[in-house]
Amino acid sequence: MLIAALNRLCNELGIDSIEVGSAIAVAVEAGLLPFGDFEAARELIFAIRRNTLLGRVLDQGAAVAGRPENGTRL
Repeated sequence: MLIAALNRLCNELGIDSIEVGSAIAVAVEAGLLPFGDFEAARELIFAIRRNTLLGRVLDQGAAVAGRPENGTRL
């Protein structure tokens, strides 16, 4: 049910839920949030909407968010 809530939020904000899900997975891999943390995932979606620096990176999709920059990811 929580995944459905995140999907609905993406739909309401007009962003691609599949790409956002992949970008959130990259953020989890990078240690920005723990696996299964609904509230943190929700905040990342809102960061995309607010156009924060992290939100802009995630909005570019998983391929860009996961690209190593100066030897580190995200």
